[in-house]
Amino acid sequence: MLDKSAKEGERNIVSITVSGAVGEEGSKQAQSFVLASLRLGTAEQVSLNELTFEPGRKITFNVSGSSSVHLLGSEVVAPDFRYSDRSD
Repeated sequence: MLDKSAKEGERNIVSITVSGAVGEEGSKQAQSFVLASLRLGTAEQVSLNELTFEPGRKITFNVSGSSSVHLLGSEVVAPDFRYSDRSD
């Protein structure tokens, strides 16, 4: 959601940078991805329900444009199935 400092007709881009991602050559490098492009006066929304991050990665959210962008979400930690109380 854009705040009141947004300017008419301007796009505000929300992106993320993931550090420690493994690139094509197998080396760790930072990669950037655009999540949303928002404009004032429209009801543009983006569902990020399927957005997941691997443990150990540094995630940085970035905004370009004149407005602040407000994000809402939750953290869901997947269970660790490596250990079991079951004996075979």
